Amino acid sequence: MAVIAVDCGGTNLVYGRYESDGRGEPAGKRPTPRAAAAIPQAIAEAVAPLLVRGISAIGIGTAGLVDHATRTLVWSPHASGGGVALGAEVAVATGVPVVVDNDANLAALAEARLGAGVGYRMMLFVGLGTGIGGGLAIEGTVERGRGFLGEMGHLTLDPSGPLCACGRRGCWEALVSGTALDVVCARRLMSGDPGGHMRQALAAFPIPAMALRVMKRYYIHGGKAGDEAFRAVPRFTVTPPVALQELTVVGAFCEVWLAKQEHSGPVGINFLRKIEIPLPFGLLGAMLAGVDYVLIGAGNPAEIPAVIRALSRGEDVEFGIEGSRLFILQARPVATFLSLLREAVERRPPRVAAEDGAAVLAGEGVRS
Repeated sequence: MAVIAVDCGGTNLVYGRYESDGRGEPAGKRPTPRAAAAIPQAIAEAVAPLLVRGISAIGIGTAGLVDHATRTLVWSPHASGGGVALGAEVAVATGVPVVVDNDANLAALAEARLGAGVGYRMMLFVGLGTGIGGGLAIEGTVERGRGFLGEMGHLTLDPSGPLCACGRRGCWEALVSGTALDVVCARRLMSGDPGGHMRQALAAFPIPAMALRVMKRYYIHGGKAGDEAFRAVPRFTVTPPVALQELTVVGAFCEVWLAKQEHSGPVGINFLRKIEIPLPFGLLGAMLAGVDYVLIGAGNPAEIPAVIRALSRGEDVEFGIEGSRLFILQARPVATFLSLLREAVERRPPRVAAEDGAAVLAGEGVRS
């Protein structure tokens, strides 16, 4: 018997038909509604062409807080509203049994049964992307505790930290997720750079004057006082300040450069297409550090190779943001900076890869 699997992501719904042995592939995708209440109808409409004889169930994996027992989407970080009876509504619309779970729980389940966790009694999965998700599998079954066990992204690490999408401050994902490279760099410097790793990377940055400016803005010798709040890092807007551009370039450079000191294997960096405005600055820093792979998730990666080529030629970058065209790097195309980048790219251009929708994981949840 086959199942229909749906990956309800922050940008797209990806869906497909999968056989009991895991064979299958995504059949299509459509934008994820911005309102949680509209998600069940969108899923039912998307999978309707796949509802043929032999479909035993539909599995839905979604980000956010999910009550597995009642199949309810309690809260979503990507859509407004909550308390949506996702499983029940899709089941009524399609006439097929539906299982709903958190996407990281399903990833943990798939790895435990089919992937890296095979042969282990206990496996912890941590997913890093727009946020941080987690799932714990014990003996091939997801452990849920008394509610939302595994939601590690919303553990509070810094009560005075930046505001998280969940409404609290200083959650893990607000500090170190795929959207926080600039904040991570600044806060490590404000903490006194324990171990000196950031200063070591900054010393290797090919434009010493830029590295020095970032140091002067954020480095605190010995670190800030324990009860002192971190100084705020500006947020990206359509016209980001030059200081924020430089911090993002430097932050991405440092992460890739430090990763390359640990081993001789290839190093990749993951960017989110939907977090558009910081993207070219992060790319710039990663390329200067000689990144080998650029992985693009949460959106269409088709424009990214052209962005990389433009950066390597010292050109302004143009790519779409919500239907408009935005020239990102016109503010500071320093000739020395771009010539250094050109040398780095010509020496070892990074490869671009898209993160494929993990819809098959939802189908695995049907059999849990």
